[in-house]
Amino acid sequence: AYGIESGFKCYAKVTVGEQSFSTKKEPGLDPVFEQEFDFDFTTDPADTKFNAAFFMGAEGEEKQIGDTIDFLLTALPKGKPTYKCLIVPGGKVEMLATAVDFGKEADSGGED
Repeated sequence: AYGIESGFKCYAKVTVGEQSFSTKKEPGLDPVFEQEFDFDFTTDPADTKFNAAFFMGAEGEEKQIGDTIDFLLTALPKGKPTYKCLIVPGGKVEMLATAVDFGKEADSGGED
């Protein structure tokens, strides 16, 4: 990426409502984060922002790469991990989001 020197590390930042969590910082262009975050919020999911962004750079000089992507909490089925993807130039950050105590009721599946 333009303006990024060697020796950089990457991380993703996920925000739900007023809470934000960042993954651990990993070196290279293809980091694997494998982390879980639990978000507690008391606002209505329809009124709560859920977004993610990707950063890279030397310690203290990280720059956001690509856009901040917004996701809809109201689209998550209750209790089912749902694939979400943050597109960044040259790649993507994949994640699973699970609505624990809200969300659409999952289809019973297989019933006619």
